[in-house]
Amino acid sequence: MSIEQNKVIIRRIWQEIFNEGKLDLIDELYDKSYIYHGPGGQKLKGLDGLKRYKKSFPSFFPIYIFP
Repeated sequence: MSIEQNKVIIRRIWQEIFNEGKLDLIDELYDKSYIYHGPGGQKLKGLDGLKRYKKSFPSFFPIYIFP
């Protein structure tokens, strides 16, 4: 995968999943064995764990991606 292809995927993750809340894209853009390692030893396994984590984000704090 090229650097440009990676950039497109990362932009989609932040814009479409985190800003727009399109959680169905998690299944398309992440590997099913994904593990999130967060602060304080937080560890979420799999796509369902990532979806639960995203749902915990307040929607009033959008994340901006600059070109």
